Amino acid sequence: MASLEPFLVACCAWNRTLQTIEAKLKVLDYYEGLLKEKRKAAQVLCAPKQSARTRESKASLAEQRKQAKDVKARNLQRLCEEKFPLTVKKSMVCRWLKASKREAWRDLPSLLRSRMCATTNAWRVRLGLQAKGRTKGGAYPCDLQRELDWLVYEHANGLSSVSARHEVVTIEHVETMTGLVNDWNAGLDVATQAVMDHNEGVSQQVHAGTMSAEQATRDAQALTMVLPKPRPLKPPSRQWASWFLRQYGWSLLSRGNDTQLSLPYCHEDMRRAREAYRALVDDKGVHGALVLNFDQLWRTAWGSNSKLLFKTGCPGEPSQKSKAGARTSKKIDAVKHQRRGMTAVTTSWSDGTAGPIAFCVPEGRISAEEMAKFNKEHRGRSYVLSSGSKTHFLTADTLLILYEQLFSPALVLQRQRHGVGTEDGKAAFLCDAWSGTFANSRGEDLRRTTFYQEHNIVPPRLQPGGWSSHGQPVDQMHASYRKNIRRLDVCAIGMNPDLRSRPRFEDLTLRASGQVAQDARPMIEIAKISLEAWKQLDRAVFQAAWVICGYTTVEELSVYDGQLAAVGMDAEVAQQTLSDLFSKYGKHFTPQLCTAMEWQVKATVGDVWTPLPYEFAGAVVRTMVLHVRKLQAAREECQNLRERDPAEALEKTVQAKREVAKLEDGKRYIVMNRRTGQIATVDWLTKHVKVSEGRPEPKDARTKIWIMTLVFRLLAGERVSLALSMSNGEPPLPVRCWRLDGVERDQLPELVGGYQHVLEEDEPFQHEDGPM
Repeated sequence: MASLEPFLVACCAWNRTLQTIEAKLKVLDYYEGLLKEKRKAAQVLCAPKQSARTRESKASLAEQRKQAKDVKARNLQRLCEEKFPLTVKKSMVCRWLKASKREAWRDLPSLLRSRMCATTNAWRVRLGLQAKGRTKGGAYPCDLQRELDWLVYEHANGLSSVSARHEVVTIEHVETMTGLVNDWNAGLDVATQAVMDHNEGVSQQVHAGTMSAEQATRDAQALTMVLPKPRPLKPPSRQWASWFLRQYGWSLLSRGNDTQLSLPYCHEDMRRAREAYRALVDDKGVHGALVLNFDQLWRTAWGSNSKLLFKTGCPGEPSQKSKAGARTSKKIDAVKHQRRGMTAVTTSWSDGTAGPIAFCVPEGRISAEEMAKFNKEHRGRSYVLSSGSKTHFLTADTLLILYEQLFSPALVLQRQRHGVGTEDGKAAFLCDAWSGTFANSRGEDLRRTTFYQEHNIVPPRLQPGGWSSHGQPVDQMHASYRKNIRRLDVCAIGMNPDLRSRPRFEDLTLRASGQVAQDARPMIEIAKISLEAWKQLDRAVFQAAWVICGYTTVEELSVYDGQLAAVGMDAEVAQQTLSDLFSKYGKHFTPQLCTAMEWQVKATVGDVWTPLPYEFAGAVVRTMVLHVRKLQAAREECQNLRERDPAEALEKTVQAKREVAKLEDGKRYIVMNRRTGQIATVDWLTKHVKVSEGRPEPKDARTKIWIMTLVFRLLAGERVSLALSMSNGEPPLPVRCWRLDGVERDQLPELVGGYQHVLEEDEPFQHEDGPM
């Protein structure tokens, strides 16, 4: 046996060389040829039978169909095994075909294909494929991951942060990686040309004999001499961001305290509280949509995250998670006046909708004029009041002010939404055992009783201690609310979610103490930010809160969907209707920040105008400018034709006149990206959308596109009337450009003026077959 061992080793080595990529490609060439013959035979069998005039032609057709049946019945895998037994063995040739296209086997030089049995990880990673063996790069190049890790490392160590130097916000990692991916894709054309020139030079060296085959395949570094064409990368997901933090060894350091003790959901006191709530609705005649739950939340001018990012490995390299040392610093940079606080009174209605929200601030922090203006604009939806002392805490007296100034008009709006009055719409309050709600030392109980009787409200029940955690619906949504506040606070002080857009530490202004010179926003702006964060909470959050606490079910909440009363709907209810409409197409939209004008949309009921989100306003402006540009070009062409044909006898002149009339009263389609909530880019439109009979349609039935319609009408005196339909089947809502000094901009030159730059780089909506 010892004499046969070298021979067996040589045979095994020779046998392995038969499964090189070059040998596999020969099998694939034979396989594709058989596949083409099989497809042609299928076409012959699927073709309709032809009537033969002669016996010979009839016999010929029968012979062709018989041969086609034989060809179609072939087993391609078996034929390949018979022709290439040592190469195919037990492998599936159809899988080779998919792998060859996925891994670009034919792009490899012939000298490498004849010596390689499979592509290496260096080649696969450059193609954006999963590397074999232990995962290192995933779907994104390692260089981009190292750059992201460096950015997070600088941010976590206070080198590029304005205030909190340690944060755990997944969306920031997604936004940063998306920016890196966009930069990668932006330079793809230049990189592709450079790769093609490089590969051409390498091929010329190999064929000229200046580089030997052994030199080209000697080690893994030789593969860097032949580069595959770079491919565009897809934006990352939250799951990828979580994988990234685990792969690169980021751990969490808790900065919070232990949570307070609370009653479990199955406790006897909790069960009695739920039974008491059901008795209100079933026995005492309380309307199922008129129970208002309210609670207090401490809101600081700037809140730091309770967790820190920590890593022991080198930045830019994967590492394992590890525990932080006992003396690891947890200090964060300070924002001046960051602990100036206010008390936010959050509420929710039992029909699963957001209730009004109030903000109590220390005396003198907000002027009386600013308070009056804010409360007038948001009557029944939000209210700002002074505590009357140096603190921001509520008292029994300030709570009574909220009863009269906020809860009373909010209750009127809620009853109007469900078409009931004060007599037939009995309401109730649901709250915890805070002493201010049940105080009676100075006659507050008499004032509360009078209020309850006047507004037909059942007084709140005194709840047991520890009830809030599992018994108060608004407590279930405070975490989501704080996330929204955190995101808007970060943007308010100039900290963009994209870590690359944040100012670096060396560019910031420092105080004498060495900390960043950053001040918190004024209290009135903090109140507006808090209100915006409350509006951006999805309705599903409120519905889930009432279901989780056990007060209602999903089936009961579905009864209230769509029960808005069209009669008697006032301004605030109409504005909330528009907010619900926007929330169907995205959870978070950016408000307009222009100080001179804003684009507004009118509610379906009532004379109420509310600002459009920035994403919708941008889509309207870009589409309108493009439409006006085409209208001006059509007018110029029509004018030139009429000068040459004053009698309008030519068909071309008549058609030009019709085109002008069509553009003066026409519609344009706007394609939006559902994932981003932004207007679709040219690349996305080219890849996913086609135009059929003047209307955009998805190329693939699996692609879900979002199409809005802008109605453009030119009235007398060059006045413009605009309307926007959010989707197919939605009624168009009037849109206007409103100057903040109280004047509407409706003249064509005024509307277009200042917006000509928006389409200088590209025109994403143009299409030959129709508007888009």
